[in-house]
Amino acid sequence: MSGRPTWQHFSWDHISMQTSFPHLAAPIHVGPFTLKNRMAVAPHGPFYADKGVLTQRYVDYEIEKAKGGAGLVIMSFGVANHKGPDVATSMFGGMVATWDKRNIPYFRVIVAGIHEHGARVFFQFGESAFRSKLAVSALPHLGNGLDWTPEMSKQDIADLMDSYARCAEVIAEAGLDGIEMHGHGDFFSDFFSLAINRREDEYGGCRENRLRFFLEAASVIRGVIGTERVLGARLSVYDLLPGSLPLEEGVEVARLLAASGWIDYLNIDTSIEPQLLEHIIPPMYVEQGYEVYAAEAVKRVVRELPIFTAGRIVDPQFAEDIIAAGRADVVTMARALIADPEWPNKVLEGRTADIRPCLGDNQECIGRAILGLPMGCTVNPAAGNEREWGIGTLQPAAEKRRVTVVGGGPAGMEAARIAALRGHDVHLIERSGELGGQVLLARQLPGRADIGKFLPWQERQLGNLPVRISLGMEATVDSVVADAPDVVIVATGSDWDKSGLAALSYLPIAGTTQANVLSVTDVMAGAEIGDAVIVLDLTGFVQAPGIAEMLATAGKSVELLTPYPRVGSTTLEFTYQRPFIMQRLATAGVVTRVDTSICSIEGMRVELMDSTTGQISVRDGIDSVIIVGGRIPQQGLAKALTGKGIECHSIGDCAEPATIGRAFGDAWQICRAL
Repeated sequence: MSGRPTWQHFSWDHISMQTSFPHLAAPIHVGPFTLKNRMAVAPHGPFYADKGVLTQRYVDYEIEKAKGGAGLVIMSFGVANHKGPDVATSMFGGMVATWDKRNIPYFRVIVAGIHEHGARVFFQFGESAFRSKLAVSALPHLGNGLDWTPEMSKQDIADLMDSYARCAEVIAEAGLDGIEMHGHGDFFSDFFSLAINRREDEYGGCRENRLRFFLEAASVIRGVIGTERVLGARLSVYDLLPGSLPLEEGVEVARLLAASGWIDYLNIDTSIEPQLLEHIIPPMYVEQGYEVYAAEAVKRVVRELPIFTAGRIVDPQFAEDIIAAGRADVVTMARALIADPEWPNKVLEGRTADIRPCLGDNQECIGRAILGLPMGCTVNPAAGNEREWGIGTLQPAAEKRRVTVVGGGPAGMEAARIAALRGHDVHLIERSGELGGQVLLARQLPGRADIGKFLPWQERQLGNLPVRISLGMEATVDSVVADAPDVVIVATGSDWDKSGLAALSYLPIAGTTQANVLSVTDVMAGAEIGDAVIVLDLTGFVQAPGIAEMLATAGKSVELLTPYPRVGSTTLEFTYQRPFIMQRLATAGVVTRVDTSICSIEGMRVELMDSTTGQISVRDGIDSVIIVGGRIPQQGLAKALTGKGIECHSIGDCAEPATIGRAFGDAWQICRAL
């Protein structure tokens, strides 16, 4: 590609040594552009489009990342096949129909907003068998195993090339700086795969043939955008499928793509979607930087292009060390920059302790997006609400008020923080001797320590604000009234129920008042537990498996029961935590039994019922039964204060037991309006 600037390693001579992260701060040349730093927004789809068309919400979301200091924003995800199913009538309606020219005005606003903050913006698009019902080779349809997807024809391939050209035309006309080809669960990657690609024509067989589709697409796209824009590739070099694409083969694919001259950078990761999405967007059970080894392997053989890396990178020093060691040239982050878009600015300004941490719980981000819902964030309610709550929107209150917050869990701490930032006089009351609420217990579960990462952050923020904090103080109606508040925020939380009431059974379990029947709170508070244990999971979330693993690891004999057809079949399923939890349970020796409920408990005798057949069975010699059921909101104080005519707002679990994300959202909703 004559006339295109060649990539160079950047000289460090001009980098100010005032920053503790000189490698992250260093500019880098990518294609015809220079990125101002090595921190990039990894491509991810927030599902904010409306029937394939960008929205103001999408615009605000993307510009926020540039405001926060990222040197590059890689937008995603754009579906590319204009002959595929109607975007408007599927879960893909939240994604972008890249070929649709109605997106051009929105793209232009995004480009202007991102450029205003000195960053560059690329857009990632591709097309998969999952959406288009086309396949590299004949196989069952990924979305419905009953349907058979035939091998795509030469005409199908030509139509896809036409679609890629149409998409590139929209991107070019809209003025974006570049395009990234989506190659980790797409036709681009499916053609590479030794397992998926079983074609016998010029697109199958030898390595060069399996690369043909990708290179043809790259040449088509480059023919539209020219050399004045960037063309990059997100590339899985190890897809983890047996007999598919081993690392050494993937590295060679990367080398050949780089040598083709069509590509300006390689964004390296592993796994393949949708089969192994839990390895693409892993929860907290997976270590930080788990994919960097793949980028490092590519970088050893590809010297002519910048190499981007990803993989649950959340810590600035870890990111700095990746680049300092030469393992990659640019660090891309998705969830870390959703949790705190100002992550890059805070790093460069030496305020790393003020970075709002990503928990890796996957509940509000991919947990919503995978259901086709607009994405959010557990710890950052501004995600998707940037216009109302984003950077620079928090303003001082028109009138300073006395605010008493009762309860020092996530909701109460966040309410106190937001109220104080708005200039109110805030008093936070917590009956225990420590802030954190039920998260103090939740982070004790095996592998779940990261769920408590935001507590030190909240405490640091409160410590920097004029908030009075009273620990070990039981709030009563009289004591709160004596505080003379203008408004009271009640965040008294909830208590775990062990009666057995559940969504699948409205009848309590007989015998749950016995001393050997325990709730989640009892267990995490250190209650005595016998050697033979049954854990009944009525929620489908993390508490029951976590308790079962913890007890089994301590040497107890543990059986985990659930009336659901799968352990973790509710929240764990769509947050991609289930595969890791099931592996941990198996390693710990926990016996699992599904479609099973408890009818009654009498001493050490537990009567069980198969919820599909109604068959009754009995377990004798059970020392302890732990029932993980619903939570009962503690609303007494709020009701009593309301009866006194005091302005009172309930937030978090005491309003409605839910998630940490709901607690944060409640706090922002109420306290930004005070």
